[in-house]
Amino acid sequence: PAWIHGYTADFTGTVKYTVSGGMLYSAGGTVIIQERGAPEEGADEGTVMPFGQRYFFDHYPSTVTAIATDAAGAICATGDNSGSVFVWETATSSPSLKKAVINSPYGTITKLSLSRCGTTLAVIGSDDVNTLTVYDVSDFSAVVVKTTYALGAGSVADVALCGLSTFLAVACATDSSCGTGIDVFTSEDSWT
Repeated sequence: PAWIHGYTADFTGTVKYTVSGGMLYSAGGTVIIQERGAPEEGADEGTVMPFGQRYFFDHYPSTVTAIATDAAGAICATGDNSGSVFVWETATSSPSLKKAVINSPYGTITKLSLSRCGTTLAVIGSDDVNTLTVYDVSDFSAVVVKTTYALGAGSVADVALCGLSTFLAVACATDSSCGTGIDVFTSEDSWT
């Protein structure tokens, strides 16, 4: 079988683990799911199987810029430089792993975070004010915008959904109006 050799190292946080202990990483517009195969029937105990690869090609010809998974690594969100975000299951072996598509109007996707259970997604775009959008992705066929918030100009170091999507932490650089340190929001905050 063919292999994709390489990794796009231009963006941070683009290597994650899957539910089966494999890895997710990007190479250009492709997300590679690399994991060990299951031992064959009758194999000796302790037999280590070689790695195999599966691919998520839906970002091509754009470049994958951000990857996030839920706590189990079973649900994945991937964003690209065209503003597209795909939310999909990592364990499925069907030809199309895609479950939800989000087209952000805020430029290149710079940061993503999925809640532990994979039902809430935080997306930061590269527009002039680093717009943060929080989505309810619990129903892949009906993605809902929960809120948007302009973080301010400058660089955003990271975003993280904590708990069961009730807290959102955003780390901003110190060189801009984006603020310094970590800003924490709760679901009761008025973000819009």
